[in-house]
Amino acid sequence: MKKSILIPFFSLLLFPLLAQDAPIPKVGSKAPLFAIQSLEYNNFVMAEKIQELKAKKGLMILDFWATWCKPCMRELPEFERIHKDLAAKGVQFFAVAIDDKRQDIWRYVKTEKKYTFPVLVDLNAFNAGRKYGADKTLPQLFVIDGEGVIRYQHTGEIKNIEAALKGIAESLQPGTFPEFKGKKIESGETSSH
Repeated sequence: MKKSILIPFFSLLLFPLLAQDAPIPKVGSKAPLFAIQSLEYNNFVMAEKIQELKAKKGLMILDFWATWCKPCMRELPEFERIHKDLAAKGVQFFAVAIDDKRQDIWRYVKTEKKYTFPVLVDLNAFNAGRKYGADKTLPQLFVIDGEGVIRYQHTGEIKNIEAALKGIAESLQPGTFPEFKGKKIESGETSSH
């Protein structure tokens, strides 16, 4: 009888240690895996996307944002403008929203702005957001290759999104966007959660 009482008790003590937030993943490390849904309720499984990237020799950009994050709001129109150019060159873009209400994300993305880029939903940064440090600071941007390795990471607003992202793609996959070779990121502000 005593064993059955002690096991749940120790589980309660251990849970906070297991649920601690992870540090922001570093360039060169394996991208943390997760499974969440798109805004339209389609499943997104990171391991499957990485396999697709590997087969196509492509890249993935994950951008963590929220509707309350002012620097994020300044970036999203630029992502809308260039995401199709990126996709045509094998660079997939996914915006991961960490708001606490799906309807707020829907209203902003589909009703107000009519954005067409893929939006994933991680309510309160509970899954992917915690693994990528988006529960602390936004925006967070990661570029991941077909081996599942983080090739680039940036915390904070990017003021020159098109030049920066196409420059990163060119540096990782020469010939993708040669006119953007050597372009560097111009940083802006961040927003804390």
